[in-house]
Amino acid sequence: MRLLLVRHAKAFDRDPARWPDDSTRPLTDEGRRAFRRLAERLDRWVDPPRVVLASAWSRAWETAQILEERALWPARVREPMLEDAEETGATAELLERIRRASVASMAMVGHEPFLSRFASRLLCGRADGVAIDFRKGAVIELEVDPEGPVGAVLRSLVHPALFKKS
Repeated sequence: MRLLLVRHAKAFDRDPARWPDDSTRPLTDEGRRAFRRLAERLDRWVDPPRVVLASAWSRAWETAQILEERALWPARVREPMLEDAEETGATAELLERIRRASVASMAMVGHEPFLSRFASRLLCGRADGVAIDFRKGAVIELEVDPEGPVGAVLRSLVHPALFKKS
């Protein structure tokens, strides 16, 4: 199965005075513009997934919406396990979800540090086994063996800097 991991686009810095609930912290205008440019050209690097799971936190949810509108990806589906996943220990449950999926490709739109640790676990079996510089707005494409716990293959990393001046 092909798994796309997408870190949300650039959001405002944490500010408890403006967003007492961090889940409501939105993308910046610059983050929206830059990610729209990336999304419009994303098909040069990766094929659209069949299913898009997303954190409902504002910044990830809006990032998934941009993928739907600009990259013509499927409508996003809320996945609560991607919301503060590092704290809830969602790794095992998401691995099981991948194993049970009856689709050839899936995307997950979420947050750091969970996404890079999840990718590392898929690649080598340990959350701290592979250091990944997973920038805001980046997309990682993995080929995952749904039968095995580890041994994913890194197919591509689409870095948002590719689209800064295009």
